[in-house]
Amino acid sequence: MPELEFLDNRERPIADALNAAIAGADEFTATVAFVKRTGLLAIRDEISGLLVRGGSVKLVYGVDFHITDPAALRSGNELKERFTGFRHFVFYNPALNDLPPFHPKVYLARNGSHCVAIVGSSNLTKGGLNSNVEACVRIEGTASHPLIREINDFVHSFALDRELSLPSETFLVDYEVAYRKARKARVSAEATAGVQESISRALRSLKACAVPTQTQFVAMALVELVGEGKEWAHGHSEIRPRAEELMSSIGIPFNRFTFVDNIRRILGENTVGKPEGKGLFERRGGLQSHSGYYRLTDAGRRLALKAQRS
Repeated sequence: MPELEFLDNRERPIADALNAAIAGADEFTATVAFVKRTGLLAIRDEISGLLVRGGSVKLVYGVDFHITDPAALRSGNELKERFTGFRHFVFYNPALNDLPPFHPKVYLARNGSHCVAIVGSSNLTKGGLNSNVEACVRIEGTASHPLIREINDFVHSFALDRELSLPSETFLVDYEVAYRKARKARVSAEATAGVQESISRALRSLKACAVPTQTQFVAMALVELVGEGKEWAHGHSEIRPRAEELMSSIGIPFNRFTFVDNIRRILGENTVGKPEGKGLFERRGGLQSHSGYYRLTDAGRRLALKAQRS
């Protein structure tokens, strides 16, 4: 039976467990949703030691929502130039429009038949490996054990020119532009409350009987974003936080976890072309409702206006 250990960064930093696993390995593979340069720095010494010993390292990162740090990708390219055993990829293929969001956090260190896996919530970031409260399980055992074999199969199941791309200089130039725009949007959404004061005043004056529906809050969020110069707004990183902001501004309680699903449902069901929807939104790009960009139709604008006048 594999040896199991629960890790949450409180009693023992996950970075310590990860570095200990890498130190005894000749092969290390990680698939993570997001990577920051600080996360690579947290394991860089042990990774370098493994590579100096002639071992191999393969890292796969997600770039959904443009949270992965371009500086981390450049640091990975520097390692690739120094060590032939280092490979890293992004979960991205411009030829495929139906790739789902990439959200795993799986680390696997192997020395012959001996394996140590860490699976849970920790991204390859300083917070994920050291300071956040996380929830991970460390699994130590032999490569032949069914659970470890499945983990090994998973981390090696993604292929270049299928789901994966190299973070080339051409990719990085384009990605850095998108990253800066997304970061600016996130900062703006967090720091700005009620950009359009007319909507904010209308919301604060609403009586209980005239509280808008969640669909109307989504429409009003898009009205605000359009007022800031957005032609299209991203479902997860822009529309969702703005709708939450509007609901909070008049004290409407909501569950953040279920609200994320509600936003996806509202956008998905009411996109133009859905037979049972109201045709409130147009969508551009993205397979999942939270990964696309949206703007209001005339019907959506009427719905938002109705809520503001209530």
